[in-house]
Amino acid sequence: MRLLAREDEVEDDHVDEIDLRLQAAASAWRWTIAVAAVAALPRLLYLFVFSNPENPGLGVYDDVWHHWQIAYLTKE
Repeated sequence: MRLLAREDEVEDDHVDEIDLRLQAAASAWRWTIAVAAVAALPRLLYLFVFSNPENPGLGVYDDVWHHWQIAYLTKE
């Protein structure tokens, strides 16, 4: 039974802790990007597939106009 560790074993443990912290940070960024992509997908599908961005007034929300739609339509 050994009570004290060698110096190189202690340093290896420290490096492993740093690697775990870096992996945790990278994992958090991956989850953030994944959640943002999943949230944006139905909105983009609705905007460009199920509705017509050229004529935003017709459809489910007939009387609702967003500021970007008003700006787009007043340019024409």
